[in-house]
Amino acid sequence: MKKKINFFLIALITFVNTYAQTAYYDALNIRNNCVDTINSSFRFKTDPASVKKLSAYLRNYLPDNKKGDPALTEDQVLAQFSHNAFFGAQIQTVRGGGMSPDSAGFISSTMSSIGGLNVASFADGLAKFLVKRFKGELTTVFFKRFKNDLEKSEELKTLFPQTYKVLMLVDSDVYQFNIYLNTIREAFIKDFAQLYPNLKKAEQLPVIRAYLDDPVHKEVKTFVNNAFFLIDQYANNTHPGDVIANYEPDNMIFSPDSFLQMNIRSSVKVLQLVSASVRSVSKDHYWVSPDSIIILMNDPVARDIYFGLLMQKNADCKFHTLSGDQKFSELLGAAKGDIARINQYRKYVTDLAASAQEAGDYISSLQLKKKTEIDYNDYYRFFSSSLDIIEKGLSFTRLSVIRVDSALQNNINHYSEKLINLARTAGDLYVDVRTKNYASAIINATIIIDSIVDNTANSGLRNNVLKYGTLAATVAQAQNADEVEKAIESIALPPGSYSVKQKSAFNISLNGYVGYAFDFNGGLFAKGIYAPVGFTGSMGLGRKHQWALSLFASVIDIGGLVSYRLSSGLTDTLKQEIRLESIISPSLQLMTGIPKTPIAFCAGWRMTPKLFYAGQQSFQAITARSVFNLSVLVDIPIINILNRPYKK
Repeated sequence: MKKKINFFLIALITFVNTYAQTAYYDALNIRNNCVDTINSSFRFKTDPASVKKLSAYLRNYLPDNKKGDPALTEDQVLAQFSHNAFFGAQIQTVRGGGMSPDSAGFISSTMSSIGGLNVASFADGLAKFLVKRFKGELTTVFFKRFKNDLEKSEELKTLFPQTYKVLMLVDSDVYQFNIYLNTIREAFIKDFAQLYPNLKKAEQLPVIRAYLDDPVHKEVKTFVNNAFFLIDQYANNTHPGDVIANYEPDNMIFSPDSFLQMNIRSSVKVLQLVSASVRSVSKDHYWVSPDSIIILMNDPVARDIYFGLLMQKNADCKFHTLSGDQKFSELLGAAKGDIARINQYRKYVTDLAASAQEAGDYISSLQLKKKTEIDYNDYYRFFSSSLDIIEKGLSFTRLSVIRVDSALQNNINHYSEKLINLARTAGDLYVDVRTKNYASAIINATIIIDSIVDNTANSGLRNNVLKYGTLAATVAQAQNADEVEKAIESIALPPGSYSVKQKSAFNISLNGYVGYAFDFNGGLFAKGIYAPVGFTGSMGLGRKHQWALSLFASVIDIGGLVSYRLSSGLTDTLKQEIRLESIISPSLQLMTGIPKTPIAFCAGWRMTPKLFYAGQQSFQAITARSVFNLSVLVDIPIINILNRPYKK
């Protein structure tokens, strides 16, 4: 029987759709297209397509002077039926989550009329303001902590001396950082320009010097000293050949492992020996060309003479091998008549010559350019190729003819790799600063600090450099000033003004808050972004500790719009129509702020708004509820109405 009734109803509705509308047929159409049945009751569907159909059907039942008015929106049509005795409650739900019967009389008919106003522009503008100020308050806290950390850390102060001076000058006015932002930005730029020499100064501070002078950290000290030595040499335009000649391995290479120290020092001495042996007599080239060296090596007679001369130049160059300690002259002499061994030495020399040629080409390229055409990347390519020469020189003990214990050789490889990598990182930092690539400079500075001291040895210096340096890099590299403040901000108090409450005996203000709330209604009802706006009366609890107790009465809650702005940004245009009644959210709550921060804890009663942001730039209407609220908020004063400071 039920199937027959359903079939009849469907057939009847199909028939209805082909004829002129009457109340009977419209009722059937609405029932078919716009209604969800719940047991014996029903509700209207709230999806956009169903709401559009419902509005179209109901438009025919407006007064004659309104039926054809194209200016009437769908919501305005539905509003005409919101008090219908038979389905007015369902209409209210479609329009914005109608109130429960217990609270239906809360707003008078006059307020209902006001509630129908479209306040999208106002509410969205206010949401933009709160989001921007919300971020500003957190930035203020950031600058305060930066200032405090600079005061406590000699190392951080040494790395950012100009920033330290500016923040000390600003001092208690740091909450107005936006006023001083350009000055702070200039300080950041000056500090970045001197980041490399400042890093060298920091390395000389007592706490770091004591760490490096500890015998346990002998290798770390070696890596740091070598990196700074090599950068300084190349920064002064010293030729790679002269850098190798000027290097003093006995004073620059240290390790707790005496065998490792011996082999690394001797590898550098062999490099110096080979470099000097192929020095060119031409004024145009430091070394003879790789082609000339290959010709020499391909001639057995010339080759043997060359290696014989190298043996005579050998001084205290000694290696620890599986056969004990052996001089370089002994190792080289053992290759006489052994073509396999000779070929290893031959390859070592020709590989060094190829790296030297690459460095020489970069030098020639630099000499051909005008100073105005040279950038620091040109210098870095030259510097990097020069390090390649040293890296190949340190690989001498990898030759199988040297016969070094595999465990010792692994340690030598690791040592050489760390030494060269730190030197390359220091070179990257030097170039980053000169090319104003500040974000990369901070990363490289952090790597160097990691190499110098571990994080526990210096109270988080590495974390502070990364955290504050990243902010400094972002500000220093900014190309454009912030946009002109919006009209709502022109009358607003600056970021940091939350502290007025904490420093006053009594204060009344128009206030906004942004944060996260938990609502309870017989259990956890909802949680999410909370952004109320209303009036706050605050009483200071003591000049010294700056606690403040506040009573807050909100009028509206634009948490849905703030959620939208936090996820979608501030620049796009809000396309939805927002009604005043959808953001009404009266409350009475008690709150207290954490001294010297904009963070406040809040608890009390509130009526949830009807507007809910569902994500994907979509808003939904929900039923208003009376709930108990717990929230953590950022305090954003808008206007001070009354303020009484503590008596002096």
